[in-house]
Amino acid sequence: MACKVLVVCGSPVLASADLLRQVAGECDHIVAVDRGLDALLGAGLSCDVYVGDADTVSDQGRALVDAAADFEVERHNPYKDYTDLALALDSVRRRWPAAEVVATCATGGRPDMALSVLGLLAGYADAPVWIEEDEVTARILHQDETWTIENAEGKTFSIIAVAEGAYDVAEAAMKKKERAARRAERGERTATSRIARQVEQMTGFETRVCVPGHMQRGGSPSAYDRVLATEFGTYAAKLIEADHYGVAVAMRNNIVTSNPLKDIAGKTKLVPETCDMLTVARRMGISLG
Repeated sequence: MACKVLVVCGSPVLASADLLRQVAGECDHIVAVDRGLDALLGAGLSCDVYVGDADTVSDQGRALVDAAADFEVERHNPYKDYTDLALALDSVRRRWPAAEVVATCATGGRPDMALSVLGLLAGYADAPVWIEEDEVTARILHQDETWTIENAEGKTFSIIAVAEGAYDVAEAAMKKKERAARRAERGERTATSRIARQVEQMTGFETRVCVPGHMQRGGSPSAYDRVLATEFGTYAAKLIEADHYGVAVAMRNNIVTSNPLKDIAGKTKLVPETCDMLTVARRMGISLG
């Protein structure tokens, strides 16, 4: 019989003790992911399995991991190719096949880390996946899965399309050019745009699309960023004024200039083996694939 497993992740923003105790009481097993062990200890709880490299857990938690007396430990080398959460989900698959997963302490902190967590949880297609935080309840919906939310009138909802390139049934039968023409006609570049249109049609409410990748890559601009953007913008305006098109604004040797698009578009820019940054990365033991 399938069971339910609580996966307590290692986000720097921990869930409250009350929430942890509540969801732990609803699950059959508990897996702590690195710093997630600290969240459990703070709520007076323990775990069945600890998974991680112990690089963010507290000294108290690390001592328990080193002793490996109160729970099973799957300890990994810090110089690994997978995140602790990815390894924890693999552990769940091995130990409790087809287990339903409830993740907490998963989405706080940096936006890019939260998006990474959502991607990993979306890849767990063995059974339903829930995300429980103090202010948010979320559900990963795979193909043919549905979620009916009751008594939620007046509340705010967000839908994140993890696979933005997904096709609908009609698009799957089309060739690439036909699919592109259909999307252009409808003004839908991605699956997210299609979902937004469907939500508007079904509910009558205005629905807006936001690309999480823009937030992930954006961040708050520094003073240098603002000055550089202004320099690029004014230089681009100067090029337009001179009817000089087909170029990209760039900075070369600290001088704003332009490069012909024909020289750069569609070409792969390789990183030389002798690059200083590559040398630094190798010395630090960073995996480059």
